[in-house]
Amino acid sequence: MRETNLRYEPHASTIGAALDLESLEVLTANPLALAGLLTMLDERGVVCIRTEQALEPGQLAAIERYFGTSATRGTCQPLVPGTDFLGDFSIGPKFDDGRPRRVAPTDFIHIDTMPNGPAAYGVHATLAGTSVAPMRFADMRAVYAGLAEAQKARIAGLRARHSVPELDDGTPAPWTMQPLAARHPRSGAALLLLPNRYRSWVEGLPDQEAADLIGQLWRITDAAPGCLELHLRPNTLIIWDNITCTHTNPGFARSLGRVVWFFNILNDRPVAPVAA
Repeated sequence: MRETNLRYEPHASTIGAALDLESLEVLTANPLALAGLLTMLDERGVVCIRTEQALEPGQLAAIERYFGTSATRGTCQPLVPGTDFLGDFSIGPKFDDGRPRRVAPTDFIHIDTMPNGPAAYGVHATLAGTSVAPMRFADMRAVYAGLAEAQKARIAGLRARHSVPELDDGTPAPWTMQPLAARHPRSGAALLLLPNRYRSWVEGLPDQEAADLIGQLWRITDAAPGCLELHLRPNTLIIWDNITCTHTNPGFARSLGRVVWFFNILNDRPVAPVAA
């Protein structure tokens, strides 16, 4: 198949690239173009794709087939009709009575955690609606590189517990142990890999010391310079490397509603620590 020459425009941040297409089919129908997208994610961490034509489930299915297994398969959350992998996070318009929007945990910077550890990728499609704030990404390679040598020495060899949200039926939440100073499983880049919970257990540390350490590292991440901000609007597809980047999930205007599709790709490679 002939290679498609897609022109990505890098953002000023250490992460992020933009791609404008008439249709996502230009990308998803060409394995060489999909390989180029994967390479761009290795380098830039986040790719924002804007299309003139509406996004379609079949196009996102092609991304899932190429990138790996969707974490939404077999779960109970609503799925886009006709698919078995694509989560449907759409909400119709509601009367806006002026009350402040309730802040959700996903409004804060985080990573997506699966039962086997951090997800490999996140795929977020906005078909209708406009976010009230930009989606924000931090480059965890840059965050790790910016740590003082004493901070790097402190976390070298430490592992923290990554757990999924607790289940409603009382079933214990699955968890894994992951290195704080980690190597990316594809690129080998050194990065900071944090659990979402401030009070996560850290191997070898007392509970309060572990909480203090994780809290400090998240505050450093949240204040990191050069974060990437992307506004969500119709026909916007954002794909990010969930191990390279942390992100937020902004809300949408209450009176307009939203049509949002989403899935994670499971990571099938072990995450190795940075050598002490």
